[in-house]
Order: sequence, then structure tokens, then C-alpha cells
Amino acid sequence: MKQTIITFILAILLFCILPIMVVKLISGQSDHLDIGIIVIALLILNPIFFAVLGWKITFGSKAKWLIPIIYIAIFFISAYLIYGMNEWFYVWLYLIIAYLSIFLHAFIKRFNQNKS
Repeated sequence: MKQTIITFILAILLFCILPIMVVKLISGQSDHLDIGIIVIALLILNPIFFAVLGWKITFGSKAKWLIPIIYIAIFFISAYLIYGMNEWFYVWLYLIIAYLSIFLHAFIKRFNQNKS
């Protein structure tokens, strides 16, 4: 539960607070710095977040399978409200990254158990 709360706070910071700060504080003041930060978030920070999120999720509870979907919904809503962006590409990309990370972690764990 504690880990879920921490990742929820990180998701809010990454998907809501960072874009609002970029749009409100930097927008138009510096030559394309706001677009650069948004691109870094979309192409580097968000995929890393979803890969780590997927790695940390365990298969013990069926409810944990919904965690990436909840965070994708938070991302989509914030991207739509802040940027006016209706990009389904990023939604599917981040969802695939999260679930691939889950399956990779499970595969490695099972491989190590069979090896022992």
C-alpha cells in the first residue's frame, strides 16, 4: 500500500504538476525550452516511470493489474487538459511498456526459481 501511494504521488508530480509548471512558468519566456521539457517528459521520463512501475507490480493481487491503467488514465486526462493533446499513441505505448515490464519481471523471477 505504501509503495502504491508513493507511485501515485510520483504520477501526479510527473503527469500533472510538471506540465502545469512548464506551461505556466516557462511558456513563451525561453526559446522552445517548454517544448523541450515536454518532449523529455513524454519520451524519457514517462516511459521510465511506467517501466519501473511495471517492474514493481507483483502478480499477487488482481487489483494490481489495474494500476498501470489507472496511471494511464491520469496521464491521458492531464495531457488532454493541460496540453489539449488527444494522443492515443502515448497511452498505448506507456501501457505496453508497463505490461512488458511486468511480464519480463515475472519471466526473470520464474527463470531464477527454475534455475535454483
